[in-house]
Amino acid sequence: MLRPHRRSACHLIVLVAIAGAGAGCSSSCGSKSDDSKTKPGEGTTSSKASPPAKSDTERAFDALVAQVMHCPWQPPRGVLGRCVGLEKFHRSELSLNETLLVGLLDDPNERKRWLGATGLRRGHSYRTDAAMAQKLVAAMERERSVAPALAMADAISRIHLKQTKLADRVEALLRNHPVVVARARLIQYTLFYNRDTLYDMVAKLATTATNPVIRSAAIAALFTGTPTARQTDSCTLWRGLVDDPNAKLGAMGAAFATRYRRGVCKRDYDAVLDVVAKRARAGTVKAEQLTDALRNIQLQPGATKKQKQRAVAVARVLLTNTKNYGPSRARALELLNRVAPDGAALVKRYLKDKDGFVMRRAERLDRMRAKRRAVQRPKPTPPKAKP
Repeated sequence: MLRPHRRSACHLIVLVAIAGAGAGCSSSCGSKSDDSKTKPGEGTTSSKASPPAKSDTERAFDALVAQVMHCPWQPPRGVLGRCVGLEKFHRSELSLNETLLVGLLDDPNERKRWLGATGLRRGHSYRTDAAMAQKLVAAMERERSVAPALAMADAISRIHLKQTKLADRVEALLRNHPVVVARARLIQYTLFYNRDTLYDMVAKLATTATNPVIRSAAIAALFTGTPTARQTDSCTLWRGLVDDPNAKLGAMGAAFATRYRRGVCKRDYDAVLDVVAKRARAGTVKAEQLTDALRNIQLQPGATKKQKQRAVAVARVLLTNTKNYGPSRARALELLNRVAPDGAALVKRYLKDKDGFVMRRAERLDRMRAKRRAVQRPKPTPPKAKP
């Protein structure tokens, strides 16, 4: 009778021991999550997969990039071109590997982002490859440092927006990117490669943008990026700018309207001359580019003889009125020196002008005339030797 009792007691002790062990476990005891306690390399795989091993090409590329990182860094220019590391990079064929260059655009180091974007400017595939072009545009959307943003703007300007279907995203960059100098560069260059796609937007920025830097970039972009079918529209826009309250932008309008191609805007020459003459008489010429319009009319084969004569007369008024901006008067003197019958006398007269710009220009022109006379003066004939 005692043995069964002993068995029950032993059985009870075992049950109590198991229950006690269970009470001491967490809710995960005996579950699969216990495997998480196993150290990596001891029969289980690490939760963080190690990055794939780099190829020999990638390691060689990284070594080249590392050498460039030791070069002097001068924002907004970036790395100096005469640096040995940068020269080695550009001499290597790896610097033309656009896939590797695009990979630098996400790097936390702004110098590497700059290097990737700078290298892409020499590339061709990314311009029409939608995947690579999208990565470049996405990098520009995130970029806030000036040097890499400028380099990215240069690279993006060469993308074929229709083929890559990126016109909407690039237009957003043209309107809103916070790095103003990079946005201005993007406006100025992108239109050249995407004339039909971006013309209307850039033309609107030329007249309505509140930032004068952006307006200036848009006005200049039209000079090189206007489609043939829209040339008359650009002429009208430039003519309308001549009277702009911003003197520099007005001068740009006058200069472009009178310089554009071979007389494409010739119907606007008289209107430009009217504005320049009015300001020259009033002494309110404040930008030297306004004088360039007079020189351009002189050089344009599409300008009439009367328009060219009038340009000379306006230049004379501009020079004589000392209220006008000194550099503008200096350029007027240069024009008169070249085309006016009394150009030499005018140069002599303004050698003592109170404005330093005019005086120094007169001195330079006078020296040039003296050199020309010395060259043209016949050399004395040496006396014949006696027999």
